[in-house]
Amino acid sequence: MMELYSSLNSSIIFIFMILSVFVIIIQAMYITLIKKNIVLKIYEVLNIAYLILLSQMLRSLNSGLNSSILMEGIYDPFIWLIGFITITIGLYAYKTIQKNHIICGLLLVVITFPIMERLPYKTYTFFFVISLFGLGIRGYLLYKKENRKERTEITYNSIKEAMDAHFIGILFAETNGQITLINNKMAILIKKITGEYKRNANKFWDFILEESSDSICCRQEKDCYIMTDTEGEKWQFRREKIFRKEKEIYQIIATNVTEQEAINQKLKQKKKQLEEQGYELKALIENVEEIERLKAYSIAYEHIHDMLGQKISILQRMLKSDENLQLEKLEELIDNLVKDINSVEERSSEEIYQNLVESFKSLDIQIHKNGEVPQDPKISNILVGIVREGITNAVRHGRAKNIYIDLYEDKDHYLSIRNDGAVSPETIYWGNGLKSIENKAKELNGILNIDTRPEFKLTIKY
Repeated sequence: MMELYSSLNSSIIFIFMILSVFVIIIQAMYITLIKKNIVLKIYEVLNIAYLILLSQMLRSLNSGLNSSILMEGIYDPFIWLIGFITITIGLYAYKTIQKNHIICGLLLVVITFPIMERLPYKTYTFFFVISLFGLGIRGYLLYKKENRKERTEITYNSIKEAMDAHFIGILFAETNGQITLINNKMAILIKKITGEYKRNANKFWDFILEESSDSICCRQEKDCYIMTDTEGEKWQFRREKIFRKEKEIYQIIATNVTEQEAINQKLKQKKKQLEEQGYELKALIENVEEIERLKAYSIAYEHIHDMLGQKISILQRMLKSDENLQLEKLEELIDNLVKDINSVEERSSEEIYQNLVESFKSLDIQIHKNGEVPQDPKISNILVGIVREGITNAVRHGRAKNIYIDLYEDKDHYLSIRNDGAVSPETIYWGNGLKSIENKAKELNGILNIDTRPEFKLTIKY
């Protein structure tokens, strides 16, 4: 103390007094941020006490300089006592938390002990100034660090605030059901669903197991159930086992699935409708298959009818002919008849058309063709069928010797069949042959017209 008295003037000591007050304030602010480690907090409080003692000593020095009276050594016992306690608690704190700033603080306290006044060359004054500035800087840096840590550290309250801001319900509980953390949304849901606030998570989960409804949302998940609250909203509850610091706990999460459930119900209804439509479609397909079978039978019938009509007409003409019946031609005709009935025609329409002409040519029946069969297989098959039926009718009923077939087109397409056979009565008898021709004309979306004068003539416009 005497060294400071002799080394510093009143103005400098006053400045150090002000500085010591600021250091005390900074140290106090830092202490307010220490919340967890009580030993560290005691140590820092002792640092404040030591700083107050040094500040008081500077005040006495300033008064002594102004009055030229100094009471030497009155603060030394207190400095030794507070300093010793500070060093003891500081060493214990360092052993506990291993922070280097504790050792730094201890060194800054030690260099101001009264024993340091024995050092030569005014070393104590230098150490005193270093200690005062050092403790101030140390307190400021520690305050900034703790303040930043407090703003960024995740605490129980910060977790709770984050959970409360979430739109889902969250609950954490021990295995015995004791709730350790729950957000407001989950608390409200428990009240809405059970009618009371259940403080045990296991009892709440047992309630869910008893009252939950089936849902597509939970069909693939374990410990997942759907509940409906008092407002009609649907909530999905899932329970999962997790570990915190190697300790087993449970979390229950509630998610609003009202819209998802509504969509699932619509999908379920659509699925049911599709299944019903599937059965109807299956029946329709079976009906279509039956229609196709009947259509195939009808085509086969028409084919057989046409073949029989054609061959029978030729056979009748041969039998009624005045010429000697040639047995070879008769056998050939019958063989061809059997083959035509028992086989499906795979020949082209043009080939069938030509064979038709050749078949009747052997009976001295001349078929005069004009025009070509269309390239379209469907149309050409129908037209050849009409020609076959027309020739057969002309030979069987009209005993015609010449048959004229014209295929031509104007604005529309036309097929004309006329013959020089016996004159038909004005009233036409619609037998199977003419009905067949009419049906074939309808397949072409065509119109059948029949003239009986001056000669029998069929005209189809398509």
